Parts: sequence; C-alpha cells; structure tokens
Amino acid sequence: MPAPAPAQGMRPGILNPGNFKQFINLYNAIAKKVLDPKNKQKELTNILYDVMPEGQRNLPIAADPDGNMTKGKMLDFYMKNPETMNPFTFFAFFNTYVRPGGLYNNWSAWIRGVCGSLGVTAEIPESEDGLPVGGHHPCLFHTPPPQYFSVLDGWFQGYRNIQLEDTVNRLWNLAEYAASNQPPDPNDNTAEKARFRRDFNLVTPLLNMNTGLMSGGLNWMNPGVWIRANYIIYRDYYQVFNENFLA
Repeated sequence: MPAPAPAQGMRPGILNPGNFKQFINLYNAIAKKVLDPKNKQKELTNILYDVMPEGQRNLPIAADPDGNMTKGKMLDFYMKNPETMNPFTFFAFFNTYVRPGGLYNNWSAWIRGVCGSLGVTAEIPESEDGLPVGGHHPCLFHTPPPQYFSVLDGWFQGYRNIQLEDTVNRLWNLAEYAASNQPPDPNDNTAEKARFRRDFNLVTPLLNMNTGLMSGGLNWMNPGVWIRANYIIYRDYYQVFNENFLA
C-alpha cells in the first residue's frame, strides 16, 4: 500500500517526492511492520543483531563518554535491555553511520535483511539514485545542509536520556501516529492529536544534542510527509508544513 501523501497545501517531507516513491513507500512499510504489534522490542533487537552487516559491528559511533562505543556495543545494550528499544532507534541503526565503506552497499545489506525478517515486500531502490542522498530537505535543520544519512546519530548519542518506560511509550506513540497520519493542526484537540502534540513537546527536549532529531525520526516513519526541522515545540514545528513558510 502506498505511503500517505501530504495533504493539499502542505509541503512534502522530501523535495521532489515523485523521484523517491520507492524509498518513501519502503520506509513507511518498514515502519508499519515495526509498529505491528507494538510490544515486540526483543524481536526487533534480535532482527538487528541477525542482519547487521559485519563491517558495521565494529564501527565507532559517538555515544560513549570514553569514546569506545561501536554500533555492535550499542546493539548489545539494547539486546540486554530490549524494553528500551523504540522505533526511531531501530531505524537509526540502518540510517546512521552507513556511509563508511559505501553508502548503498551498506544500506541495501541492512534493508534487505530487515525487510526479509519483518516480511516487508515493498520494492527496494536498486541504486543510490533512488535514495534522497543529496539536499532533498525542504527545511534545513543543520549547518552545513545535511545529507539524508547524516547527523541523526543523536539517537545513539542521547540514548541514556530516553530509557525511562514513560519516555519509551511516548516514542512508540509518536511513531505510530506519524506512520499513518498527517501532522496534526495545533488547534485540533481531538484526543489522539492532542496526545501526539503533548508527547512531542515532552520528548523532544530530551534529545537535546540535536533539536532536529525528533522530526528526523518522524520523517523515517513516512519520509514523504514529515519534514526535518529544528524545533522542540510542536506549534513552532507545524509552521514548516505550510507551503507559504520560508525556511
């Protein structure tokens, strides 16, 4: 099933989304599999362990005060504490630190393993041309302008800040909403939409090493709809979806 498209008059999550339909539908399909059922963190950590490309395991990542953290060690933490896994961190494993050794080769190895394990049948882009690797963001959230598979490693850097059960639950709620819905109007007090805004405003400040992390995570759930932008208050973030808003 195609991923939800932006509502009329709303800016898309990726510029020229028609060029990246496979990618958008693929990520949305993965997100929906990750979210169904909700309480399967142990299964998700096992999938990451089984499919992680060998060259990625010892790759140093910025997440440990001693500077000794690797992707493999980070996954070991989640294997021991699966109840702390959330959909955004799951996506971070195959969307950050994938450039060393060849972006497409690393990404496709991850993706084919993840899709096979989750039963995702969406088409996979056959080359880097099908990935939004350039400046395909309608709103900048990093200087210099980020490449799609860069700068969201903060999901690893700040992992200690998002381990509490209440925070993990809020992250799951945010991902679930983003995978199937448009950004909610700040003035719409429908229960589900009000909960999304409340969770966004409570969780985003915890990701204080990069104020674009939350919106970047939402973008992974449906890249065609959710825009990456540097805001920690939802009402401020919502303005970027207006087609008349100038970034």
